[in-house]
Amino acid sequence: MSQWSLVWVLIDGRARHVSTFAGVPPRERPEARCPECGSVVTLKLGRTRRHHAAHAPHAVCAATHPETALHLDCKLALAAALNRALDRARATDTTAAGPTLSVVRRCAGPAIGPLETCNATTVAILAEQWDAVDVERRVSGDVRPDVVLLHRGVPVAAMEIVVTHAVSTEKAYALDALGIPWVEIDGVEALTSIDGWRLDEPLDVRAEGGRPPWRCAEHRAPLVGARVVDVYHAGGRRERYIYRISASDVDGRRLRLQCGTREVAVISIGERSAARADVRIAFEDDLRRLAGDEGSFTDSPMRWAAGDAAENIVDGALFDRVGRDPTPLATTFPRRWFYAAASGTWFLPREMQDVRWDRPVADAFAAHPAWRASPLRVRERAVPAAAWGEPFLASRPNAAMFGYDWQPRVIVDGIGMIVVERDGNPARTIVVVEQAVDDERIAAAVRALDSERRDGVWLLNPRDWSPLLADRAWVVSGRDARGRGAVFVDGIGVLPPARFARALAKGDRRFTGPAIRRAMAARTDRLTAALKR
Repeated sequence: MSQWSLVWVLIDGRARHVSTFAGVPPRERPEARCPECGSVVTLKLGRTRRHHAAHAPHAVCAATHPETALHLDCKLALAAALNRALDRARATDTTAAGPTLSVVRRCAGPAIGPLETCNATTVAILAEQWDAVDVERRVSGDVRPDVVLLHRGVPVAAMEIVVTHAVSTEKAYALDALGIPWVEIDGVEALTSIDGWRLDEPLDVRAEGGRPPWRCAEHRAPLVGARVVDVYHAGGRRERYIYRISASDVDGRRLRLQCGTREVAVISIGERSAARADVRIAFEDDLRRLAGDEGSFTDSPMRWAAGDAAENIVDGALFDRVGRDPTPLATTFPRRWFYAAASGTWFLPREMQDVRWDRPVADAFAAHPAWRASPLRVRERAVPAAAWGEPFLASRPNAAMFGYDWQPRVIVDGIGMIVVERDGNPARTIVVVEQAVDDERIAAAVRALDSERRDGVWLLNPRDWSPLLADRAWVVSGRDARGRGAVFVDGIGVLPPARFARALAKGDRRFTGPAIRRAMAARTDRLTAALKR
């Protein structure tokens, strides 16, 4: 560390590695500037010392310190690698959805109980679709992640480089509030080289946030309850938090209360009624802390959701956002209070006074009645019906939408097959049509499933539909305008892929073969008629 010097500089405003110019005579090299202070630096590209850039003698710049220089080099190298991947994707046009960035996630260990190290890892998608990379972009207030991935100008993922100090609690809390996944990456010398990391390699991360931690099967804690809470502050600022209660899978004798990625309390279960009271007290104490400012208050017109309803809240909070509104679950849990700037006060519209958020599980995916009844009154705009037309269907589904929780995953000639099985339930196969394929490939996949006597649910874009699938269970699937995967079942709604797979594995009656065929029959008739025209 003591010998580290800057190796990434700005040439015409673009980050370049100094070794790029090793073969250029010194007088012909372009002007290079420090990415920290903007001053001109000298490229030192000799044969004895490591290539680097040097400031003028007695220059005052943080980048002259080894830790800052390494931090700058790592984030510029990472951004450059991501931009190269984006350029390659645009040049080859291999996918309309843009590149996919995967990361190595590590098991967070027991949800409750003594700290225990777990070496289990999995590879998961951090960002499925992005079209721009930015360094230190302001995303909210004073929050400036080291590297941000964007889609149509909206942040979809963030990365922080760690050299000496991990991300502070305050910054982690602010990043979590953005509602996008973010990761911490170790700032090491290997990352700074021109070819230090490529997009086809899962990015190794040291910590993450913005989504629930991943746990292996041994340490996965079952979800007990979930709840949505809005916090309204004096001056017009508002926030939404997702609370969840999980049960210990270590000894079954503790409950864990979390708000986002923040742990609120761990409650020992003695008498169950006493444990519930302790959870309620911890929850109410945390609400008072969140609304600690004078003139602030909280709103949560619902009971604790349990079972599938709780899972819907936790899963939906990660993807259910409307336009540029960062509020998760905006349509299913519509905010009730609104700010009158003229008087500087919050008010509760008459239409929202009797609104409760409790929803039956069967109706959990539909927009809340209050949202449908008066979206203009509450100054928000519901998703138009056409939103599940072109923006959603423009991208074909892919097997990567399901992460790595379901094995095996076989992709042959544009068709992926994912076997889902859990808790001894009979295995079912999800068949993902990832690209336009001819009827012979469809027929071959049908024969393969039939020969194994395996029940298959086909996920595809309607433009890839084939009459060969008319008597099969198939549903519309793809990615939305922000690149998040989704499954759309007529008459039921939109589900994130992992939620759909869990429903199949659990034997949810809404997703049996006959039920899906009934739900999609009208769509099949429309497509059949269209093919005949």
